[in-house]
Formats: sequence, C-alpha cells, structure tokens
Amino acid sequence: MGKGICGWIDATPEEMADAIVLEREAKRLEEAERKQEEAEAQRAAEIQHRCDGIDAVFAVALRKYVEAENKTARISSENYQDFEAFKECCREWGLPHLSAPPQAVALFLARACDEKHGAEHIERLRNSIDVVHRATQMPSPCDDTLVRALMRAVRDEEANEQKGNT
Repeated sequence: MGKGICGWIDATPEEMADAIVLEREAKRLEEAERKQEEAEAQRAAEIQHRCDGIDAVFAVALRKYVEAENKTARISSENYQDFEAFKECCREWGLPHLSAPPQAVALFLARACDEKHGAEHIERLRNSIDVVHRATQMPSPCDDTLVRALMRAVRDEEANEQKGNT
C-alpha cells in the first residue's frame, strides 16, 4: 500500500479492492455477531418467561412453603449484627467476608470459643454467616468440612463440660 497522505493516494487499484473486500467482510462479521447476540438475548428472554410461568404455578401450590423459605432467607437484625462482627474479623485478617472462605468462618468461630461463648451462641454466629451468604445467592462457607468439624468439636466440648459438672 502506498505511503502518501492517508495511505490511499498512492494505493494501487488492487490494494484498494482488497481493502474494500476486507471492510465488507468486517461489516459482515459485525452484523453476524450482532444477530447472534440478539438471538441469545431472545433465547434468554424466552427461558426467563418459561421460568416465570413455572414459578407462578409452584407459588400457588407451595405458597405456605415458599413463605417459610423466604423467612429463613431474610436477614434479621441479629444476623446483621453477627455478620458485622464477622466482617470486622475478616478485615483484621485480610480475608474476604462475602463470599467468605471456610477458614475465615472457622477463625471467627474459634475466637468466639476463646471468648468462652457457649455452643448455642457459636451456632447462632455460624447460622448468621450462613443466612447472609444464602440470602445473597453465594455459596455458604458453613457447608465446608472445616466449619462443620469445628461446630462438632464445639458441641462435643460443651457436652463433655456438662457431663463433668453433673
């Protein structure tokens, strides 16, 4: 291709024809991509419409159960306060709080154990972290083996202490 102003002044007819073909091909590809995106959006809208219809049918049949599930997914003020304490612990350790790694939960709960809180309190803290994660559609770190094992140890320790006191 020529080296003149804008490169076209010195372009040969063949170079100009090649450039026109390339430009047309780029436009054709852009149009095909746009049509593909429109088709995908249309398909997503159709799927959402079907899912909405299914939700409507189940909502009628399962109303009292849906209400119960929604209640468990709501974040209470107690859950919020517990989660704020968890966030502070995560901040101190430089760990994310949402979505939290199981290690952050275990660390937070172990701190509560060190502060001599009972199993019931520690279970509430764990449940608050679980509720917030589930309410925000995040996987719960409380399902992890580490957290479950820690909770088992907390309950066993409390049961052993109660046996020793009786």
